[in-house]
Parts: sequence; C-alpha cells; structure tokens
Amino acid sequence: VPVISLSAQGLESNPGFSYDIPMLKKAMMAVEYGDIFMNVVYRTRPYEAVPGSVNALHEKWKKVCIEQLTKNKVHMKEFNKNLRAIVKDFDNIPLKDIKKPRVGVVGEILVKFMPAANNHIIELLEAEGAEAVMPDLMGFLLYCMQNSTYKHELLKTPKKGAILSSTLIKILETFRKAGTKALAESKRFDAPSKISETANYAKDFVSLGNQTGEGWLLTGEMIELIHHGVGNIVCRLPLENKSISYFDSHHLYPALRLPAQPHRRQRCHQGTAPELPPVQYHCRGLRPWRQRSEPVKQNQAYAFNC
Repeated sequence: VPVISLSAQGLESNPGFSYDIPMLKKAMMAVEYGDIFMNVVYRTRPYEAVPGSVNALHEKWKKVCIEQLTKNKVHMKEFNKNLRAIVKDFDNIPLKDIKKPRVGVVGEILVKFMPAANNHIIELLEAEGAEAVMPDLMGFLLYCMQNSTYKHELLKTPKKGAILSSTLIKILETFRKAGTKALAESKRFDAPSKISETANYAKDFVSLGNQTGEGWLLTGEMIELIHHGVGNIVCRLPLENKSISYFDSHHLYPALRLPAQPHRRQRCHQGTAPELPPVQYHCRGLRPWRQRSEPVKQNQAYAFNC
C-alpha cells in the first residue's frame, strides 16, 4: 500500500505524488471546514430538540463543501460565505434548554482526531451525557509555524525559518478569519484563540522551547479550554508527554493518568491546588478508581497514555 508522508522539511520525496498551490489552497479550506463542523456539531448535537437533526444539517452542508472543493477553481468569497452560513444554520437549530458537563479533548495529533485511535472518545462522551469540546486542526498547523519562531528565539535556529513561518501564519489566518468571526458573533459557539494567545497561556507552565511531542501546544489548549468554561479535560496520548507532568509539578492541574487500553489502566494520586481567581486553574473532585462508574463531576482532568 503506497504511503504518502507530507513533510515541510522535505524528509520524504514521495515519488509519483506532487502538489501545487491550488491543491494546498483546497486542503486548507478543507481543514477549516472540518474545524467549523467539529465546533458547531459537537456544541449542538448533545442538545438537539429533534434527534438526528444536527447530523442531517451536517450532511447537508458537507455535500455543499465537497461540491465546492471538487471544482477546478475555488474562490475565497464562496468559501467565506459558506463558513458564515454554516455557523448561522447551526446557531439557529432548535435545541433543548438543558446543560451538560463540557469535556475537552486534547492530545497527540493522530490519537486526538482519529476515532479508531482514541477509542471513539466523542461518541463515548456524548453517550455518557457530556458535551465534547475539541480544539481545531488548524490550531495545530499554526502551532507548527509559531514553533519555528520560538525555535529561532530560544534555540538559535536560522532566522529565515522564523520569517517564513510568520508569513505562513498570516496566510493560514486568512482561511480562519471568516469562520472565527462568525463563531465569535454567534449565540452558542466559542471562537478559537490566536496561536500567540495559546502560547501565552502555556508559557507560565512549560518552556516555549519545549520540543517534546506537541511541545507547549497541549498545555496551551488545556488552559484555553478552561477559559472557555470547560472544566473537564481528557488528554489522549500514545506516549508520555511533558505537558501533563508540568501540571502535576505545579499542583495546578492534577490529572488521573489512564492508558488508552482499558485492560492496562492504572491509578494515580489525587492532587490539591491553590485558588487562582478569576479563573480556577485547578481540578477538584478527581474520582478515585473505584468511583469511575459514577457521573462526571465538574473540573476534572484525565490523561490517557498507552
């Protein structure tokens, strides 16, 4: 089975596969469409007044997006119009007047987004009566670009890489702009933070020069989730990640570490945390292992490793 490995560093030549600017443009549009769908569907599906209505609306707009992206030439005007219309439709879909625990999902890029790798965590959370909140894929791409800037500042890598990355960040933000504005102006949805803001959230807990795994991204995403009122966090990791241990060492985000495989789950000690108003940078009520079958309480964080 041929495998294509996309690498900005040119680590793989991928003979027989080539890409050009129009293809990359469509790819970035597809990423933003997916991020918007993830935001609005996860926010509304647990509360839908008519069962299946959110998925039906999703399928309707998915066909529209696919139709646009399969044209020979795509236009930003149509793309931005679709983003605004998607947010508007989901912002007005009938929902039940109830409130459910919001559970953030962060982690290594593959395990986070691929259902087969994360044991279908979104379906599980919704089935258990929670609302899933997942930071977007565009944020990861922006992190990769922003990280080059910090590598130049802190690790003295060549400046040209930082300049190129700053330019790419501005380009990626143009794909994100219309959707972010629509989300910010909506009644129901949270707009994603700029990548520089995510970095500022993380810098007090982990060095921005950290190159382990997703570096400082997971830490920043967790704090961003808390700022959006998400007091419960699941972190899906294939391997140990330093972002979580920084939470433990600061006693601000104690986490229950659980491997991805149910038969290998382990217990971890419960921590305590100080009060840091106006945002409570800590987790209360972590459940002992014997209480995992009980309903989720507010302000809990869990890390899953394998």
